[in-house]
Amino acid sequence: ESQKLLNWGFQNFDAVRVFTRGQTAGSWPVWKGDAPTVQGGFDSDIIVTVPKGQASAVKAEIDRVQPLVAPLAQGQRIGLLKLRLGDQVIVERPVLALNAVGQAGMFGRAWDTIRLWFDK
Repeated sequence: ESQKLLNWGFQNFDAVRVFTRGQTAGSWPVWKGDAPTVQGGFDSDIIVTVPKGQASAVKAEIDRVQPLVAPLAQGQRIGLLKLRLGDQVIVERPVLALNAVGQAGMFGRAWDTIRLWFDK
């Protein structure tokens, strides 16, 4: 019976690798930083198991922290990945900064502060 159950699972489901460890999932603007953007990714592979033939129906959605203000440490959470199959959320994982972003100088921080007042 155990063998039948395993065979059924392998015949009816697919394991899909959506993101690999360290792969860039996106690049987002950083305010008051010494770099204009930060790369976001994951600290482990993101693999989901879906019914056979449904792999193309998996949709990724990233909700990020708004606004991203420096300093940002490598590995700091900057968002949340939601993988959906239809209307159902099947996986939620934090999006992490793949690179550190330090603070800009005094004038860069002042300029971005003014820009943030008008960006809202």
